[in-house]
Amino acid sequence: MIRDAARRSTLSAVGIALLVLTSAGCATPAPASSAERGGCRTVAPDGASEAARAYADAVNAATPAWTAVSDTLVGRGHTHRRDLRSQINADTPFVEALEAIDFPPEAAQQGAELIAAVRAYDEFLKTTYRAYGFPSDQPEDNARLNETRAQSSSHLRDALGLPGSTCFLTRP
Repeated sequence: MIRDAARRSTLSAVGIALLVLTSAGCATPAPASSAERGGCRTVAPDGASEAARAYADAVNAATPAWTAVSDTLVGRGHTHRRDLRSQINADTPFVEALEAIDFPPEAAQQGAELIAAVRAYDEFLKTTYRAYGFPSDQPEDNARLNETRAQSSSHLRDALGLPGSTCFLTRP
């Protein structure tokens, strides 16, 4: 009986340890240092259009700020009002860079859709910031806007002949 209890206790401890390790590996985005080493870097292939290279440059310029927001959120475990402003501040130069790109006709619609998606997400954050609310207070809107943003980015990458993103970032 004592041996069975000890065995169950040991198995429970091992199970909990595996759960913690597995959860940490699945839920934690790449830290800023891996972004700096190229883990989140978008590389335009040889022969890529000027628009594709400009888009890759815009993503790569924004990635450190996006990663900092993500790392803060994951490290803290909850969203603070200043995280909303940090996300908006990270997105603003990205949108400005996108607006400066002369997208070719086959990517113009996707470029416009990504700009609109990022703006809509940031407006959502501004609204919740002003109202002292948080995106988690409107989970359906938050999920929809995040998904639209991700899909728009993916569609633009496809239209520009760029590889898919390898980054996982947590947003407010």
